[in-house]
Amino acid sequence: MTDKQQELIDLYIQKVINDNSHLFADILLHGTDIDMDRDQIYAKMIQNSVTLSVNIAAKIIIDLLEEKDILSLVSDEKILQKSVFKLRTEFIDSLKNPFSQ
Repeated sequence: MTDKQQELIDLYIQKVINDNSHLFADILLHGTDIDMDRDQIYAKMIQNSVTLSVNIAAKIIIDLLEEKDILSLVSDEKILQKSVFKLRTEFIDSLKNPFSQ
């Protein structure tokens, strides 16, 4: 990767972060409440920050792949809804049986 390519990617990452920074506090504190002790809040914030980081990275990759016509996400809402439902169901099942895979 050339220096200019790296610079372009760095600038794009910074733009995505800047465009979404107003949401970070809410995302990091999601699932916390005043009844939690400090360690529980910190643990939840760390978990939320990992999720946020992965989501940002995935968004950047998908955006770049779509922009270069390498990947095309389906625009049909019904198909998207079925896919989301399937993924959520599989995710919930994996939480119930974490060692079954």
